[in-house]
Amino acid sequence: MKPLLYIEIATIRLFTILIQLLFIKCVTNAISVDELGVYYFLLTASYTFNAILFVPLDYYQQSNLYKYVDENISIKSFFLLNRKMIVAFIYILIVGGVIVGVLNPYYCIVFVLTSLLSVGTYFSLLLRGFINNLNHRRRAAYNLLIESVSKIIFLYVFLFIFSPNPIIVLLALFSASCVAIFFGAIYVKKMPQYCNGNIVKIKINNILKFMYPISIGAIANWIQLQSYRLILVPMGFSEVVGFYATVSNIGNSGMNACSTIYNQLFLPDIYKTNGRFLSRYLFYAFVIILVVLCVSVILKETIVLLLTNAIYTKFSILIFFGIIVEAGNFIVGALTTYLGIHNLTRSSLKVTLLGLMMFVLFFSFIFFFLGITPYTIGIPIVISQIFIVGYLGKIVFKIYKINSNGK
Repeated sequence: MKPLLYIEIATIRLFTILIQLLFIKCVTNAISVDELGVYYFLLTASYTFNAILFVPLDYYQQSNLYKYVDENISIKSFFLLNRKMIVAFIYILIVGGVIVGVLNPYYCIVFVLTSLLSVGTYFSLLLRGFINNLNHRRRAAYNLLIESVSKIIFLYVFLFIFSPNPIIVLLALFSASCVAIFFGAIYVKKMPQYCNGNIVKIKINNILKFMYPISIGAIANWIQLQSYRLILVPMGFSEVVGFYATVSNIGNSGMNACSTIYNQLFLPDIYKTNGRFLSRYLFYAFVIILVVLCVSVILKETIVLLLTNAIYTKFSILIFFGIIVEAGNFIVGALTTYLGIHNLTRSSLKVTLLGLMMFVLFFSFIFFFLGITPYTIGIPIVISQIFIVGYLGKIVFKIYKINSNGK
């Protein structure tokens, strides 16, 4: 990639970071701390479909992308697969919506919106992944920028029309994902990898064999990182969840923004080199994590004040929980990509389940003996995340070493 293109993409992504952080500021000013807790509860609920189905399905398609291109198979084959998935999803949505609607019409609206947000997030990420991994990285960067700007526009439009509440924020997120899908689909359908090549029928058995370890792992990861919202909000801890989730989400967003820039530039190299680029990728990833931590040590209170308001500053230390958790996702993502390329996704399942067990033990101890506060919620999450990164890294580098020696 040309140096000027690196600079352009990095600049676009930095601007996108600012837009995403501005969105956090807008949300925290629009709704109360209690409502923020409910918002994060609903956001976590919307991730259920992703954890069970969409995350593994995305991994499968991205892992086989270069294989299909090398074998002159059109990526339209993936679109046919997703068309079947949409039909199944609509059926689940109708049946689930009717069942929930009988119990409570308001909950029916919540169920439908959270489900739609889940599928919208999946398709926007899938299309952007195709675009980026096929070396159209500038387009992928602009697509994310458009989605980020759309979030704020839709948020203010809906706030002008409706009273502020968590549902409005979710509706803004879904609407923005639809914009990203629209532009992403138009661009992908013009790509030669879509227009040319043979169309094959993807066997469901192959997908299930690939997906089930990732599905179980994604569910376990979802419980480990986000289940506290679903557990604590109904128990009356919505304000505590609101404080923790809001401040830690700032650290999460900052780390995620940096990792996204890095992934957009260098994750395709892991795919292209069949995993050989992994060691170099991880070295610079750890450098980025260290820089983010150092900057946050100095500026944590200022950052929290700028992105929220004064009532959150006393919890500014929680920004580090978000950074560490997202840094773990950053590293685990690369390790899982390597395993996916070599069809070894089951290797990560044991690690993820052990990490979940560790989370449950620490969370139970804190709940019954230390008490739930904004400062204690993140402790079991961080401990289990560090364990997963260390153990999975050990497994992957054993495989990496064997593959390297074999060549």
